[in-house]
Amino acid sequence: MIPLPQILSEIIMALGGALLVANIWALVQPRLRPDKPLPRPVNRGRAVTNAIIGAVVFVWGFASFITR
Repeated sequence: MIPLPQILSEIIMALGGALLVANIWALVQPRLRPDKPLPRPVNRGRAVTNAIIGAVVFVWGFASFITR
């Protein structure tokens, strides 16, 4: 049986990683596929802010995972 603190740190790490990767993908996607137009332009400031938040949450979850 997996202890609760380990599961919580893995969930936090996964949430932060998903937020980081999704926002980086939203910023990079128009450059990788210029032939396919996006329905709305990406708000770059919001995407960068969310990517930074995702990185901080990922590092926090990873640090919690290592220390246990």
